[in-house]
Amino acid sequence: MSKTKEDGKKGTGDSPPDKSISVSVLFGCADSTDVMLMVLGTVGAVGDGASLPTLLLFVSHLFNSLGHISPELMHKVDEIALDLTYLAIAVLFAAFMEGYCWSKTSERQVLKMRYKYLEAVLRQEVAFFDSQEATTAEVVDSISKDTALIQEVLSEKVPLFLFHTSQFFSGLIYATYFAWRLSLAAFPALILLALPGIAYGKYLLHLSHKSFAEYSKANTIAEQALSSIKTVYSSTAERNIVERYASILYHTTKLGTRKGLAKGFAVGSSGLTFAIWALVAWYGSLLIMHHGAQGGQIYAAGLSIVTAGQSLGVAFPEVKHLAEASIAAAHIFDRINRVVAHKLSTVRNADVIAVMSAGRVIEMGSHDDLIDKPNGHYANLANLQNQLSNEEQDQHHNESRFSSAARSSGSRMSNASPSVFGTPLLGDSEPDAISYPPPSFTRLLALNAPEWTQGLIGGFSAMASGFITPIYAITIGGMISDFFMTDHGEMRHAIRSKCLTFASLSVIAMIMSPLQHYNFAYMGEYLTKRPENGTELEKMSGGIELKGVDFAYPGRPDNLILCQLRLEVKPGASIGLVGNSGCGKSTVISLIQRFYDADKGTVKVDGVDIRSLNIGWYRRQMALVGQEPVLYSGSIRDNIMFGKLDASETEVVEAAKAANAHDFIS
Repeated sequence: MSKTKEDGKKGTGDSPPDKSISVSVLFGCADSTDVMLMVLGTVGAVGDGASLPTLLLFVSHLFNSLGHISPELMHKVDEIALDLTYLAIAVLFAAFMEGYCWSKTSERQVLKMRYKYLEAVLRQEVAFFDSQEATTAEVVDSISKDTALIQEVLSEKVPLFLFHTSQFFSGLIYATYFAWRLSLAAFPALILLALPGIAYGKYLLHLSHKSFAEYSKANTIAEQALSSIKTVYSSTAERNIVERYASILYHTTKLGTRKGLAKGFAVGSSGLTFAIWALVAWYGSLLIMHHGAQGGQIYAAGLSIVTAGQSLGVAFPEVKHLAEASIAAAHIFDRINRVVAHKLSTVRNADVIAVMSAGRVIEMGSHDDLIDKPNGHYANLANLQNQLSNEEQDQHHNESRFSSAARSSGSRMSNASPSVFGTPLLGDSEPDAISYPPPSFTRLLALNAPEWTQGLIGGFSAMASGFITPIYAITIGGMISDFFMTDHGEMRHAIRSKCLTFASLSVIAMIMSPLQHYNFAYMGEYLTKRPENGTELEKMSGGIELKGVDFAYPGRPDNLILCQLRLEVKPGASIGLVGNSGCGKSTVISLIQRFYDADKGTVKVDGVDIRSLNIGWYRRQMALVGQEPVLYSGSIRDNIMFGKLDASETEVVEAAKAANAHDFIS
């Protein structure tokens, strides 16, 4: 692992280190076996990447033979076919080593990473779990999503990067061998092609840092809401939660569209390869006419140059994945390398302190003796612990804004109130699994209806980009044929038309790709908008009627909780539901609040089926006092106003008095 000194000491886990992160952090759990697997996988990836330029060596001979018919044609073709067979066998072994070795080492390293991460989390003090950095969402994300990202990068993205890098350099070498003049003339264009990719990688690394921090904050909001979803629904606080969530993600929405635009420019810059083909067609024809070059060599050199350029364009966008995985790995190792849980103050009064490392005692003595030992292991641990404690104290003011709800989400062993979270959504009976309807592309389009303009532009741009490849293939075939023309005037005229076609494709690609990626990224970022519908009553008196109600939780459709239930509550009357645990008391309340819809029968309020009412308006007419109070991040005032953000000061005070809380919170 390679990080700056400041990063190694920080250890807060809230966000990725601010300083530059080396890609080598991805291999922090590699042992000697993994090193061997990575070496073999790298050899395979390099060999696989060099296979196409090597193929062109034989293709150039084949085209030259076909372009100049001779009695030895079939003999030459047989030799080339045999050489291609040998090349295919070599590529088979190289590709196998590339795929197997990187997949195997990724599984091994990520398994060790997950184990060490969980071990590091579990060995921390209880106070660590009271801090905001140890929320359930953060721990689960790191041990599942982050490690999955790292495994994907090690098993797929790294070998792909090596493959395309090898293809780039081998392409340049073979192009120089085939036609050094043409290679020299086209090389500046390749440098031009590399610049957008380099800028794209650096820009994405910058955006990844920002996105990581914003999403960590947003995850805390979502976690609190989902952990006490009944309270959220009862207080009709969905919009409040969404607005708080959206306010944090406001910048990430812009970051997402900027990512899409940056990707569009990076991919669109590959349109320069068509301009390179125009150069190859024009200058290659001159080499054939005036320097005795052969058509097969010019084509092979041109394809080697273009392949090198395309590989460079593909390799640099992979930097995005390497950057994201490096941030995730640095975040995980930052937690793994955190100071051991136990405070050194708990052992400072011992008669003898034995300091262990790697299963053996490396220092022994009293606290005073060991703390004064220069560069001693015990002294270093004490210094590192003091630095960490100072940083945590500096962050205490910022962390104080989070409530005990957020803190206790990291660990049920916390000393915070055991009643922070409400009961789970399912109430009396918890379902095993919920089956959802199959995904619908039509429904997805309907949800994106407000962004129809972006969809239209993005779709048109995508279709225009799709036409480029077949036109490119037809033009290439015509160019090869033109190279073997004997009349130089005809060759000049034919090549001119091919150059114009390549130039046009270059311009189209560089325009359509940014339009396509930006507009689809915009649609993706704004996909979360949902409309509300339903009727609203002018006045609600509060009469409730449940008639012939059958209900089973979605995950257990054969287990009826309510069967032909009939219940009527007059307006203004009070009623108590009593019974054994699991008899359906909480389920009745859930149906009245419309957390669920009845399988049979109806639930009516003031004679109106609640399924026809606007659900947000309907829940705002109700008040719920749950069995266990729920506290959200923010002040007590924020929690009181949770269900009514426009409440006046008088209403806040009256609500606190009604809950018998005014005296001890004021």
